[in-house]
Amino acid sequence: MLSLENSEFLQKIYQSNFNIFELERNFGYDSVLITVSNLIFQKVNLRHLFDKDKFNNFIQEISNGYQKNNPYHNAIHAGDVVQTTYILTKFSKIFEHKIFNDLDKYSLFLSCAIHDYKHPGLNNNFL
Repeated sequence: MLSLENSEFLQKIYQSNFNIFELERNFGYDSVLITVSNLIFQKVNLRHLFDKDKFNNFIQEISNGYQKNNPYHNAIHAGDVVQTTYILTKFSKIFEHKIFNDLDKYSLFLSCAIHDYKHPGLNNNFL
């Protein structure tokens, strides 16, 4: 797994102009979802809820369920949705209203990570 040091590049993930494809180019496809998930869950103070190794193994299995050859519904898209949701919660300041507990927040970001798990890349009309 990629080291999550406080590199200047990885700090960009907390900004609205973050480029998910730059992350993929620099660290590889297989690192995108696990890196974004770890950084975002850490930033919103959720990493303490579950064992780090179990969390990483779970996210890695989710990432493995996304097909690399799927042009849109892939692990890069899932990482982008996690990061974009973080940006939306940050700028809307929704968590400041204290209506979400930690489990609510965890569920929100986890659902972003898994929302297209094993998506075949075909639309409903085709299916």
